[in-house]
Amino acid sequence: MVDVRQWLAVGLGVLLGAFLVVAPRAALKLSVVGRPGQRRRRGEYGSDGALPGRWLWATRGVGVACLAVAVAIAL
Repeated sequence: MVDVRQWLAVGLGVLLGAFLVVAPRAALKLSVVGRPGQRRRRGEYGSDGALPGRWLWATRGVGVACLAVAVAIAL
């Protein structure tokens, strides 16, 4: 029988996986919000450098892995 914790894990896995697959740029930007080295950065407000394509695909890969684990738990 499926427990409530398992359904919560499936829900969290699906939400996180979908977010990482659909919006990898937002996920990467959120992951570096609190870094102390970013405070001394100079430049125009709102100007961010381009993210490497490898990072975007790696983030999507982690999202697909989260979805796969959620499906495995659901079954």
